[in-house]
Amino acid sequence: MGLVNTFFKKFSKKNSVDLYSLDNRKFISEKHQCPQCHEHIEEEILRAQLYVCAHCQYHFRINAKERLSFLFDGGQYENISSKFDTPLHNPLGFPGYTEKLKFEQQKSMVDEAVMCGIGTVLGHKISVASMSFQFMGGSMGSTVGERILQVIFHSIKEKIPCLITTASGGARMHEGLFSLMQMARTSHAVALLHQMHIPLFVLLTDPTTGGVTASFGMLGDVILAEQQALGWLCRSSRDRRYHQTKTSCRISVCGISKRKRVC
Repeated sequence: MGLVNTFFKKFSKKNSVDLYSLDNRKFISEKHQCPQCHEHIEEEILRAQLYVCAHCQYHFRINAKERLSFLFDGGQYENISSKFDTPLHNPLGFPGYTEKLKFEQQKSMVDEAVMCGIGTVLGHKISVASMSFQFMGGSMGSTVGERILQVIFHSIKEKIPCLITTASGGARMHEGLFSLMQMARTSHAVALLHQMHIPLFVLLTDPTTGGVTASFGMLGDVILAEQQALGWLCRSSRDRRYHQTKTSCRISVCGISKRKRVC
């Protein structure tokens, strides 16, 4: 953890952004200025710019609903998320987990950490799974894994491209092994997609870490990253014993877009 904390401190000083601040939209509503360049900006103007600062190109975090509306032609799409839900909402009977889910749904205004939609982009039909970091840090549980899986299967059935936008802190601890199983399930689904020669596009947004990075997040035919999107994958303690001369965490800051959000 010392290495990670040191990285955060250095990066924050260099870019004038507090990476521990999870609600940069609240900063706008209270301060009416960009948290990076501190230029005055109104939220209405910011939304018209797809939540990208016109002065410094700082990318604000957006939830799945907003991303899907920005992405699809005319903001129109079919929400198919509820069709893929799994009944194992609390497979381990984790104390307080069910109540936590209800609270997160009210707070984030989304029903899970991923939303799925089908629509057209520039006239081309595509299926999309978009993750929301605002819902329990975008953690991947059984429902998230099932939705990702079924969106990929839908692309295979309809023979249309698939896009996954990631924003996740990793596996959901409340579901234990059931959460870790989603890494294998989603990776297997991506392999089937590749066998059918159907393209998978992955857009890495801030942040993408842990089990999502270690599974479908790095398996796309085309992998893009939003400007200043943070992502890392920690090695296991057993692996570190054999690589003591190397850093214990791989940390990278990826960016491709200078002026426009990649939806």
